[in-house]
Amino acid sequence: MRISLATVQNRIPESSRPQLPPSRTSRDDPALPAELYRRLRAQTSGLGELRLALAVLEEAIHCIERNRGAREFLPRLFSWEAEQWLESPDCDQVFSFEIVCRTLGLDPAEIRRQVGAWLKRHPDRPSPYRSA
Repeated sequence: MRISLATVQNRIPESSRPQLPPSRTSRDDPALPAELYRRLRAQTSGLGELRLALAVLEEAIHCIERNRGAREFLPRLFSWEAEQWLESPDCDQVFSFEIVCRTLGLDPAEIRRQVGAWLKRHPDRPSPYRSA
């Protein structure tokens, strides 16, 4: 069974789609606020396709956070792959970053901005694959 993006997007009413709070300034803050994840989990409860999209987004963000500055090859690779996924403008794949964000009613540019701000707030832990 094939599900269109419009079908999935319409399952979350426009008025209840989450708005991202402004980035925090604390050194130990997450890339995206936990409050956003809580609201999205509540809004996607019982909606399998949306829960899967949320899980993909959440795992990618946590992978970037968890493996930031790792020295071992696999954690560095996972972080790099998650960053590449987040930066990709691809809209053709069902689980591309753009489609996942749109499915969840999130603005991909705003998510990128907040994750980018988080990366800049952690200069002491440079990503092994990013050029300065």
